[in-house]
Order: sequence, then structure tokens, then C-alpha cells
Amino acid sequence: MSSKINSLVLSTGIFTTLLLAILTVVCCKNKYTSSNKTMYLTLLVSALMIGLTIFLSKDLAGQGSCKKENNSYSFVCKSQISKMKLPSYFCEDELLCECVLDADCPSACNNCKNTICTPGTGHREMITNQKHRPNIPVSVFAILSALILGALCLSKNKNGNKMLNIFIVVLVLAEVAFTVANITKNYSSIVPISVCSSS
Repeated sequence: MSSKINSLVLSTGIFTTLLLAILTVVCCKNKYTSSNKTMYLTLLVSALMIGLTIFLSKDLAGQGSCKKENNSYSFVCKSQISKMKLPSYFCEDELLCECVLDADCPSACNNCKNTICTPGTGHREMITNQKHRPNIPVSVFAILSALILGALCLSKNKNGNKMLNIFIVVLVLAEVAFTVANITKNYSSIVPISVCSSS
């Protein structure tokens, strides 16, 4: 079962929203914009980013399914809302897609469980496979956006509040750390290592 929220997209959106809000405030301050106008602009930017973050974090939490092609099934990952085809790393669970129905399995292995053919009696040996499936495009965007927005915030606030500068650095480091942790995350899947056996 796939996750209902893409945590990497969600965290990227949250950190980006915070950095953009800070950048809006310091830019307005440097241009001597009125406090009311600064507040409205910051709220507008934040509201737009929050809406975009909520939509993308839900849409890009891929849903996996098995599609039949030339008498066999292949794994397909699609976005939840827009139903666009996505690379497999957007789906938390990658289905093996040996079958969808019991009828898709050979007679010695005629039970389809979680898209894997299993025998009605006897057993089929399985192992738990651990592998990395990093979401490179989102990860690269997350790190680059953090570094670029962080640098812009610091440059615009170089003569401003020192505590704000520290907070900006903490935000950037936190986003980079979360993204790197996500890249190195292991995903588990059960994989058969033997053919079906009726005994």
C-alpha cells in the first residue's frame, strides 16, 4: 500500500515556504515597504506555497498498479490526483506484478497474493530485499532550492537581525539533512527466490 503523502515533497515545500516568506520580509524591509504591505505579500506568498505543497505532496505520493502487456504484467506508478505516469521511485511500494488474479498463475502455484503467485499447498521460498530507491529529481531540487534561497536570504539580511541569519542557516541545514536521509533510506520488498512447488 502506497503512502498517502510524499514526505520528501512535503518537507521540501515546508522549508521552501519558510525561506520564501523570510526572503519576502527582508526584501520588503530593504525597500522600506510598509508593514501592512509586507504582511499581505508574505501571507500571499505563504498561502500560494502552502496550497502548492499540499497538492503536490498528495498527488506525487504515487499509487502502484500492475498493467498487462503482451500476456504479462508490468509495474506502473501513477500520481494520485492527476493520474500521470511517474517513475517507480515515486511509489513507496513496488509491486512484483507476477499476477493480478489467481487465473494468471500456473496450476502448481494458483494463488495470487500481493501480485505474487503462491501455491495452495507447499511453499515458495521468499526473501526480504532491501534496496535504495532515491527520488533524485525532487532531492536535487530540495537541496538546490534550500541553498539558493538560503543564500539570497542571508545576502538580503547581511546587515539585519543576526538571530534571523542563524535561523536561516538552521533551516537550510535541516532541509539538506532530511533530504540526504531520504536518499539513503532503505525500502523493503518480499521477493521469491524459488519456483512454485506443490510439495
